[in-house]
Amino acid sequence: MMKRIWKCSNCSTINTKVSVRCKKCKLERCRADEQQARTAVSNDTFRKAIYSDRVAPASVKRKLKKITDSVPSSYIGKRERAVMIARSSALSVAAEMELKDAYFSESTCRAYSSEVKLYELLMAESQITPWPLHETSITRFASILKVCKYRGANCYLTAISSTNKLMSHQLDFKAAYAMRMARIACDRDLGDDFSVDPITLSQLRDVGKLTSSRFRLLVGRLAVIGIYYCLRPRELLNLRGLCQCHSTSCSCSAAVRLRCGELQITLYGDKTHQKNEKIVRSLVCCCGGSTAKWPIPICPVCAFKAIISSSSVRSPKTFWLSQGKLKKPLKYQGFHDELVLMMASLGRVTKVNGRCLYGGQSLRRSGAQALAASGWCLALIRLWGRWAPDSQVVNRYVRNAALLAKDVDAARSIFIVSGAADGVDTTRI
Repeated sequence: MMKRIWKCSNCSTINTKVSVRCKKCKLERCRADEQQARTAVSNDTFRKAIYSDRVAPASVKRKLKKITDSVPSSYIGKRERAVMIARSSALSVAAEMELKDAYFSESTCRAYSSEVKLYELLMAESQITPWPLHETSITRFASILKVCKYRGANCYLTAISSTNKLMSHQLDFKAAYAMRMARIACDRDLGDDFSVDPITLSQLRDVGKLTSSRFRLLVGRLAVIGIYYCLRPRELLNLRGLCQCHSTSCSCSAAVRLRCGELQITLYGDKTHQKNEKIVRSLVCCCGGSTAKWPIPICPVCAFKAIISSSSVRSPKTFWLSQGKLKKPLKYQGFHDELVLMMASLGRVTKVNGRCLYGGQSLRRSGAQALAASGWCLALIRLWGRWAPDSQVVNRYVRNAALLAKDVDAARSIFIVSGAADGVDTTRI
């Protein structure tokens, strides 16, 4: 017979029901139940605010999909389909759910849900009513974020403000003023913006010379592809499916294609695009095959071919570009830890004041800097890397990048043109 158990809300230890106290922290069970009830919050308040109380059953969603995906030969035109949906209240609700799914990208929904959950948890601990937002709740939440040095405090304030609006609540004058002042205060005294250092192609080439570990070579080859395509770590690790169609008009859902020396990667939505929006990026071999025999080729096409040759996945449909153990994609933590170890093997400092200097975003930063050094403007860099049109992150990433290959010649020419080269040996500059 299975024993009934209860979970301690203080240390998360699992105890048997006959236990009066937690076996680890000795918290009484009655007090644990009270604390758990007091701090219990909904995990999906943000999503509930979007969808309200109207829910479309799965059967209705399937019926709506069947109607909207019907081919023209079924004698049901777009106008007739629209009339059919409008006549049925259930189908109309399902259509509204489809519309609300496109309000935010999936990554934004996940972030907002997490941020709103933290807000509700802190309000429950403070015994303050979370909704609707008011001056006291905003001030308390912002003050806690401020003293805990949350760099993304304004993102948390945006999440709870959006949720408040979706719940049909309006801020009064005092609450709106408190929100505006909290945003200003949370941006002050945070110090310089911290961002990871880039991982360059030359460093990856050197890592390949120093190791024969199969796992490290896989991570290095993935990093090469991530740099060239400015991929986010989650996007890189979740690339699935290898197209082997010989037709140029392929319609399969594979994320990776290789034809005539051209590597094409397809992403279905990302941080700055709506869910399921198709984004295609293609590059050709940039080394002419000269680096193909290197352990870590510094060419996206050659690096991809090296991954294919060492992969044990047989089926192209289940192919993972980041194949790890048990033919499953690598986890981000393992990928990140190996990147750090790779930089440490080159004698690089990997941590300063407890902060790791390298991470998954190092690949995007390196790619952005390489594009800037090649003469790309910021607008094109943002477009290729799928940053928002007004993103300020790119400005930090490419700072001084255009001078990497030109600073010596530029300094020499300044000395010569200004006439300051008298008595100065410009060959040493």
